[in-house]
Amino acid sequence: MNTSESPQLGFLLSDWDEKIGPQIVDKSLLGISEDPETLATQSYISAQQVFCSVEFSRISYILPNLKIQRKVKLYFDVIKDATVRGGQRPFLVAVFLPLNIPDSFYLKIDPLIEPLMEMYKKKVRPNFSKMQEDARKLLTEYNVDQKVKEEETQKKEQIVVLQVHCEMCKRDLSLTFPKTELRKKAGSEFLEFTYLHGLDEKDVEAHGLRITVDPHFTLQKVEYVDVKGSRISPFKDKDLKILPTRGGTWSTDEVQTLAREMKQGTPIKSLVRLLQRSETELRNKTHEIVVVKLNHFNKVLATSIAEAKKVEADNPKKAKDLWLKIVEYCLEFAQSAGLPPQDAANIREKTRAIKARAENL
Repeated sequence: MNTSESPQLGFLLSDWDEKIGPQIVDKSLLGISEDPETLATQSYISAQQVFCSVEFSRISYILPNLKIQRKVKLYFDVIKDATVRGGQRPFLVAVFLPLNIPDSFYLKIDPLIEPLMEMYKKKVRPNFSKMQEDARKLLTEYNVDQKVKEEETQKKEQIVVLQVHCEMCKRDLSLTFPKTELRKKAGSEFLEFTYLHGLDEKDVEAHGLRITVDPHFTLQKVEYVDVKGSRISPFKDKDLKILPTRGGTWSTDEVQTLAREMKQGTPIKSLVRLLQRSETELRNKTHEIVVVKLNHFNKVLATSIAEAKKVEADNPKKAKDLWLKIVEYCLEFAQSAGLPPQDAANIREKTRAIKARAENL
């Protein structure tokens, strides 16, 4: 096995002598420089501490050993022996793995160890070679699986997957495209990608969806363009005129839906169809929601800034911590408050100056 490419397996089998302590029966500690008898002694001591008793029985548990950069599973059992106190002599098998291997991996090792321990209890010295070979195969398989998962994760991290509704096609679309195809919008931290479709469809004119996402690749806005990239409306004016409007008091569900669509930058004409409200009603309600949220934000921000400025001269460290908390609050508010993309972008822009002030302290 190429130990540079797969985790190194280590093990030791230790018996117990009442006069001199642990006796190493067999071992293979590749890459571990610690004295085997020291490791065995530490293992017996740890068992006494864990179970608050000097009496051993069949037990097993996992511990990290930071000194040797390994985790170890200790398997304890006893052999009937009339020559020792209590008539039972403890012995142990320790299996060492790198710290990055999950504890659950030992579930695959357990079936390999248990027969060997039973063999040793019958006074037959077990051959650990087969166990090591099987364990190394398991480790190799684990490495391969992990590598495949890492590669898949890396691929996924380079891909954007969005669920959008196309008003022109009247259907939901699942869009998947590489992050490299996103282009940064001028004067903004947002990114854009245009998805063209309907090119081969008879009943729908070819068009594109200009997708806007934030730096976290969360959908912010969907605009409609023709094949040349010019903005178009997904609705015809006559379509909007014949839509019935609900009017009256806004329900909680309506307000929540509007707030969600505002955050995504949904065009006003799409909102007219979605909520069956007039453009005037929608613009007024949108303004009302934004004003309430921004008033709350500005009030909290002003209070926090005043507190940070108050201690800045006498306690720069405390002031810096306060400024950084303000930065966290601003970014979280911009991300989760459901503001229109431009208002959220304005808050992020304001946050840059606050962060710069904190870093200069």
